[in-house]
Amino acid sequence: MKGSIDLCKLIVENLPGGVWVSDENDFIIYANESMCVIAGVPCSEIIGKSVKRDFSNETVDEFSKHYLKVKASLTPGEYESRVKTQGGKDTIQRGWLIPLIEEGRFSGMIVTVEDITEKGILKKKLEDYQQNLERMVTERTKELEEKNEKLNKFNKLFVEREFRIKELRDKVKELESMLKEGGSDERK
Repeated sequence: MKGSIDLCKLIVENLPGGVWVSDENDFIIYANESMCVIAGVPCSEIIGKSVKRDFSNETVDEFSKHYLKVKASLTPGEYESRVKTQGGKDTIQRGWLIPLIEEGRFSGMIVTVEDITEKGILKKKLEDYQQNLERMVTERTKELEEKNEKLNKFNKLFVEREFRIKELRDKVKELESMLKEGGSDERK
């Protein structure tokens, strides 16, 4: 059994994501090193804190609703919330809340944490890169439509001009023909 516990601890300690555990009174009793990196403070500044009151008001207000919902339902749940870390950084965090249950009662919570702030920034940039592309496509389409309209007008004028030139050539031939016929009538 001790080997299993050591193996689990080794795994949790080396996860790239944060993990912390609270007790039945909502005090943090464990935080892995990745959690401390995400929070921007040593683990000693996380362990022993109350989930419901020892963090910034924004964090408590935002995160507590997820935490308390899972605690009340005793059903694991996913969360995403804005969190001001102990180190003072504004982040967006996502993870799982997994209630620990003993004899049908809440006995603590395992919480996984992934800082998705950078993903959110990248997503926003992509949403912007896309809106910008759509705007550029719209502008370019409008330009092309305007040029196409001018080209159609020019083409129509050109065709009309060519048609008029043909009419004039035909008229010139007709007149030349009439002159030739008129000149041969005079000789007679």
